[in-house]
Amino acid sequence: MSFYEKLPKKRTTYIGIGMAFCRSLDVINGWITEFANKKRLYVKDLTEDLVWIYLIQLNNQQYGDGQTDDSQRINYFKRYEECQTMAFAAYNEVWEEVVSASLTTAEVDVRLDKAEHDEDFKGLTRFISSNIDSFKTAYARPRKYLADYISALFKADFSGESSSFTNLNRMRGFLDDSMVNYLSGDHNTINTYDWKNRKKTLNIKYIPKSRRFHISICLALGMTTDEINRYLDLMGYVPLREDDREENLLIRLLEEWEKAHPLQRAFKDRILTSGDTQALADSGSSFTEYTAFQEELLFLREEMYNGFKEQGVSFPYMNK
Repeated sequence: MSFYEKLPKKRTTYIGIGMAFCRSLDVINGWITEFANKKRLYVKDLTEDLVWIYLIQLNNQQYGDGQTDDSQRINYFKRYEECQTMAFAAYNEVWEEVVSASLTTAEVDVRLDKAEHDEDFKGLTRFISSNIDSFKTAYARPRKYLADYISALFKADFSGESSSFTNLNRMRGFLDDSMVNYLSGDHNTINTYDWKNRKKTLNIKYIPKSRRFHISICLALGMTTDEINRYLDLMGYVPLREDDREENLLIRLLEEWEKAHPLQRAFKDRILTSGDTQALADSGSSFTEYTAFQEELLFLREEMYNGFKEQGVSFPYMNK
């Protein structure tokens, strides 16, 4: 199967093509990550992805054998908004009741695959009702990855002296405001709490959809290739691509940065492994060295910007 000469960038384009040819969720996710450079459909994303996954599975179950006359087929792609409305209604109706322990994404995936798939979407509403508490942990793993990284490298005290970056607000200037907003709050839940009426609501913390944003936040925190790829995988994106001109240059510049900053790599490995900065103090490192280490990490994105500029290539990970 071939696509357009110029590959489309919208996820819905690949979803529509996939559903037209009754392709599986795995195939469609492969197209989305490989060709559109977007994150794969994520079952805990109630705002959009869950509905698409359900419709893809329903379409596959009903028409995947190729025996149905095309004139008799229901166009489930066009029923997205109708299905989404029912999903939101089901979620709102039962959100106040915590009916089960939170499940992992893989467990929710399996449960949805086994759920009833029907033309009236009643199986989806029952699925949401019975797994309501699991949706609050959407994106918890990648956000925890960032939270643990920041706590270990920037917020920890060093031999009794407080870090310069004890909270996110002190990192403004190195981090964009949108990054600080994304990193703020409890990483274990994306649902908000209305303190006036003491109810959890459907107001869900905004998770940026741009892959470039997520690469940018990693660079702003001093992450290099392996760490960036780990985070991208947790978010559902493909890793940095060597076949992409910009990302290939970024990979090469990050390799050069690592070679030029062996102290940062040694410090980082030791802190992230030990879980605190005491190991550094015990090794004879000074607070001044630790502060310099933090600042070097936070200047990494700026150095990447300068490296791109020297090559005459536009840097897409910082607004200048």
